[in-house]
Amino acid sequence: MFKPPQINSDYFLIVNYEKPLLTAVVSSYVNNVGYYVPTFEFAEVTSNAKDFDETKLGDGEIDEHYISRVRSQEFNIKVHNSLKRLRGCKYLIIIGLSKNQISYLDFLNDYNTIYVDTIEEVDFTLSHLVEKSGYLPCNRSNAYDALYVSIENNLMLQIDESAGDIVFDDSNKRGVIVVDRVDNSTLPLAISYATAVNANLKLIDSPDVDKSKYRILIQKWKEKASEGIEDQSAFNDLSALIYPSLEHIDFLKYEFATFFTKGAPYGLILKNQIPISHVHLQLLPDFFLFNNIQIDSFSDTPSAVVFSPLEFQDEETDSVIDYLESKNLFVKSLIGKNATVFNLDNHIKEYPYSVLHICSHGGEIEGSRITEIFKDRDGNDHTIIYDEVATFALSPYQDLHPVTIKSFFRTFDGYIWRSKELKAIEHPQYIFSDMTNHLRKKENKDRSKKVIVDGSCYIKCYVSHSQAIFRHLASGHSPLIFNNTCWSWLDISESFLAVGAKAYIGTLWAINNNVAKISAELFYEDIFNGTIMEAFYKMQQKTMGTKDENIYSFWGLHFSKVMSGVNKESSRKIVLLKMHKSLQVWKDKLENTTREGMRKNINEFIDWNAREQVKDFKKEITEMYLRDKKIK
Repeated sequence: MFKPPQINSDYFLIVNYEKPLLTAVVSSYVNNVGYYVPTFEFAEVTSNAKDFDETKLGDGEIDEHYISRVRSQEFNIKVHNSLKRLRGCKYLIIIGLSKNQISYLDFLNDYNTIYVDTIEEVDFTLSHLVEKSGYLPCNRSNAYDALYVSIENNLMLQIDESAGDIVFDDSNKRGVIVVDRVDNSTLPLAISYATAVNANLKLIDSPDVDKSKYRILIQKWKEKASEGIEDQSAFNDLSALIYPSLEHIDFLKYEFATFFTKGAPYGLILKNQIPISHVHLQLLPDFFLFNNIQIDSFSDTPSAVVFSPLEFQDEETDSVIDYLESKNLFVKSLIGKNATVFNLDNHIKEYPYSVLHICSHGGEIEGSRITEIFKDRDGNDHTIIYDEVATFALSPYQDLHPVTIKSFFRTFDGYIWRSKELKAIEHPQYIFSDMTNHLRKKENKDRSKKVIVDGSCYIKCYVSHSQAIFRHLASGHSPLIFNNTCWSWLDISESFLAVGAKAYIGTLWAINNNVAKISAELFYEDIFNGTIMEAFYKMQQKTMGTKDENIYSFWGLHFSKVMSGVNKESSRKIVLLKMHKSLQVWKDKLENTTREGMRKNINEFIDWNAREQVKDFKKEITEMYLRDKKIK
């Protein structure tokens, strides 16, 4: 069985996302083969934490720094929690952070913190802390190839523009890590991971296309097939985009491959000839790697959530529940009338579980195409076209029911949203905050034009749909998500991966129900015998020869696994204990929160948690009460 690398907690790196070369040089000093140094990437920050004055904004308004500020505040909390999970480190190394970035990190004085701001400082600052055999000269153009070689040979990188080519020792190893070349710190992060798992490394130039291009080509290919037309042109176009970057790699000599990608479906193109997994380069790969590696040192929460509104006459739901329970997992079943948006969203966010299985319909959803004209603060008119999807969650406890609205921006003043042409205009950032404030306040929008919203995603529930919008997952745990719905590979997967899922399995197109049922049953029969990837590979092979062969895609790492429970009683108690702990955390947050909107949300989490404890664990709670009363 594959095993995770060991964590080297002597060092803990926080790096500037926009300084990959500096990150690479530092990584060569602190990384060693077989060991993973926790490394976290801090994105650009547009303002200093001390400069924000909430009183200058109107009720519900945001400023141009809102997204950057919220992202930085969340990063501070998450990265500090990760550091505390390791019980600290010997050296906390801050790499190339700006003053604005540093202003959001409120824990630096609690640790032995070292600051490295330039490449020239690295050797003087770090060389006396590490045991390395010498230096490997490299120039800037081959520094990332050199990083892998330097760690493999226990050397430190030395930037020298006169240095020659770097020669790879492409020795036979069990696996290969294939990384799309990107111009940010994720590139050295992925390279360091390759040495940590003792795998070969291949850096490739990925297609310069938007991820939606992959989805569109797959959709065209499968639409023809559903009409009984044998037309491979769309698939050939997809393959022509991706395969040229891979054709020089002999995958059959490896036991597994992991792709660090911006969204390319590499497993499909390679027809899953070996076990293949993916890591999303743009969805917090730093936390994704750390959670997968670090969580393996502890037992999973021995529980699962199984969701199905019973849309199919013959489905895998009962078999999945029976098998998970046979492995002593406490299974929370959200089935039939209990498979509501309210129940699903709250369990996704607040219930402690190691497995979430979803059996339902999925894909893109209908919404409204809206055109708005607004004035920015300088009095200039702008036209924004966007799609809007609204869904609701019927709450059994309140008269007011939550409505979720998600916007998909299409054009701004005639330019495609996020296009190079729009970015080239270099609008002041405040224009987009003015736009957001306008859209938030605008009432009576014209929603008469209906469209199937490109890039939208949903999970069919009992009455209404869930758009899978949430900020945290599984009460702070990192579960496996098996979303056995149609088109669940890309857009909806991002909702789960961005907030902490350690693994995600989804479908690349609309799956046949019988294939979905058989595949899921096979997967869970094998999931506790080895790794998630091994069970996924065996399941994938079962699709061969059907029109849905290679339909599944796996986001995850090759060594991650799911643990069985010891016995049913202990599993119940562990879940209750974790729910009780989460409840206390929310109560503590409530005491320290003054903003009314946040207090309302926290009170809803507290109310839901308390109700679920009483509903599911009445016996255990009664025993605890009687025991505590007896002690007193």
